[in-house]
Amino acid sequence: PRKRNACARYLMARWKGTDLSAEYPFCDRMVILSEALKYAEGKEIDYSRLKEISNRDPQAIVLMLLHSISKNNLRQSAEFAFRLLRSVGEVEVSSIRSRGSFGVENFVDIVKNEDSSDHIKDAETLIQKLVELRNSASKSPLITYRDPEILRLYFGERHCKAFAGRC
Repeated sequence: PRKRNACARYLMARWKGTDLSAEYPFCDRMVILSEALKYAEGKEIDYSRLKEISNRDPQAIVLMLLHSISKNNLRQSAEFAFRLLRSVGEVEVSSIRSRGSFGVENFVDIVKNEDSSDHIKDAETLIQKLVELRNSASKSPLITYRDPEILRLYFGERHCKAFAGRC
């Protein structure tokens, strides 16, 4: 039988690059994917929605960070970098081939890193690395961190029911 819970649908939507957030507005990852797809199309993202989600899911902070770096808004980028590192402790940044909007591969594609990665624990170093990658026409960052959401996706249905009250 096909899984119909939001977590299974999120993985399918990410793999296909489709937006299912209208069907699953309670799923944070689905909303983040929806905003990332807007970003990939060159549209503006909804910061207010993402800021609300960022208190629960650092992936929203990653999207806001990459979007602000692409817009060359370094003040806002520093704020997001600090929040990300405060929430996850350490990030790993590696470069991958760019396929469009800066860093969108973190959300839309399922990719592997191609180069060695840097373990970063401070916001200033993170901003420097991202700006360096932004200035490279063919490279985009892949930001990884210890993400408890992967376990939630694995135990999807149970987590959705406990957290959002539905699945």
